[in-house]
Amino acid sequence: MFEEQNEQYFIHSDVFLSTEDKTNYGKFFKNSIQFFILLNENHGDINVDDDGDPDLCRPERIDLTLVHRNETNVSECGYQLWNGALLLCDYILTNQTRFLNKTILELGAGIGLCSLIASRFVSKIICTDYDNDLLEVIKQNKMHF
Repeated sequence: MFEEQNEQYFIHSDVFLSTEDKTNYGKFFKNSIQFFILLNENHGDINVDDDGDPDLCRPERIDLTLVHRNETNVSECGYQLWNGALLLCDYILTNQTRFLNKTILELGAGIGLCSLIASRFVSKIICTDYDNDLLEVIKQNKMHF
């Protein structure tokens, strides 16, 4: 009975409902998303250049195009981008040093965003999900990274 209802009950991702930058690819969408990474976490003395001007750390910008779905049934919710993934990415970017030279296993990676962001800092990442088609979406997102 639940499976019958499950196929008819659709859920919507709350991340991309209001974005204008959508490209429709059948059931999938491509959206651009940006992250900023501070390359230098040295919060001590301020370095100066030869002229005495402060040498500021400029953030690196990551432009990422994600393949995902805006609407799925419950059993395919891994095809969506969720706020929880964005929060985890923010945590990873804010705490880069905790991930340096680590091996990370992500279970239920969905579209793979957190694994992609973590891959900038870790020595090895294993990104998994149960659905072979979803693994293809992860591969597509990796190609755009």
